[in-house]
Amino acid sequence: MKFKKFLALICTFAFMLSNLINVHAINYVNVAFVGDQETGKTSVVRRIREGTFKNEYISTVGTDYCTWQIENNNEARIWDLSGQERFWNVIKCAYLNAAKIVTICSNITCRDSIDNVGKWMEKVKKSRCSENAVVIWVINKIELEETEGAVTRAEIEAKAKANDIELEHIIYTSASTGKGIEDLRKTLCRSANEFFATDLAARKAAEAEVNAALGRKLLTATVTAAVVGAVIGTIRLIRNWLVNNRARSLPNNYEIKT
Repeated sequence: MKFKKFLALICTFAFMLSNLINVHAINYVNVAFVGDQETGKTSVVRRIREGTFKNEYISTVGTDYCTWQIENNNEARIWDLSGQERFWNVIKCAYLNAAKIVTICSNITCRDSIDNVGKWMEKVKKSRCSENAVVIWVINKIELEETEGAVTRAEIEAKAKANDIELEHIIYTSASTGKGIEDLRKTLCRSANEFFATDLAARKAAEAEVNAALGRKLLTATVTAAVVGAVIGTIRLIRNWLVNNRARSLPNNYEIKT
């Protein structure tokens, strides 16, 4: 029984280690999908990854997670976050803070979801991701754009300007028809690649700084060793000189103890 427990522990450790190796074997970026309920976040994510659409509504409880292979062995880790306020404290701490790309989803037929982009932008700004995260605003369900009560693109652009969202980061999509999804993929890929390039540059700069620090330490150690060696050599020379002078001043038959 003890052997079985030990074997199980070894297997568990090996599994965790393999996962850790796999995590660091590729470049990845965290992408958070946020927005009001019923804006189609999950359907948009499914379109991006699988190119499919399911005509059903199942509210996301807390968060859903998936990965999307971009290119050159790079990976987007997509967190589909619930729009329900009761989950938000957990969501903010666990997922949004780590995001480098934040995608806010709105429903073009629901004015409240368009107006609430300010609320979501405020949440982003209050999170730890606010300093360098890219914000993309997805206006979904554009197949219903011509229906009565739909928000116009002019109103959406005005709302974007008021909330510091770049116009080129407004993507109009239809998860049901697939329209605009390729534009969203390209925008996500471009933002991810910019992050990878910046992250690589930062890592190289940090590595250069570490190497420079090691070089400075090595130089200091070398100089210190040289100085200490010179001091020790000088002390030995002085000692030898004193011993020799003392020997000359004593009778020839006197034994010097050293």
